[in-house]
Amino acid sequence: MKLAREIFLILSFLLIIWLFIPPFSPLIIIFSNLLIALIFYFIFKNKLPKKICFSLLFFIFTLLCFWVFKILTIFNFVSLFAFVLSLIFLL
Repeated sequence: MKLAREIFLILSFLLIIWLFIPPFSPLIIIFSNLLIALIFYFIFKNKLPKKICFSLLFFIFTLLCFWVFKILTIFNFVSLFAFVLSLIFLL
């Protein structure tokens, strides 16, 4: 039940962002991807050690940013750099 309350707050923020702000603003894309990654963090925070959870959070966040920015192709180099950094931190 506690997990559902934490995820509901994040999903409501996502809904507000997607409804009221233009969808292709880079800051909004990064913030939305961070909120999506936080959902996975809240799911796994009691099942995995804290260090692995933070590494997984960073990896999921940069993976989402990589694929979204790859579609937009303007920020392709920046997202690829962040993706490589996340792989390094994951290892």
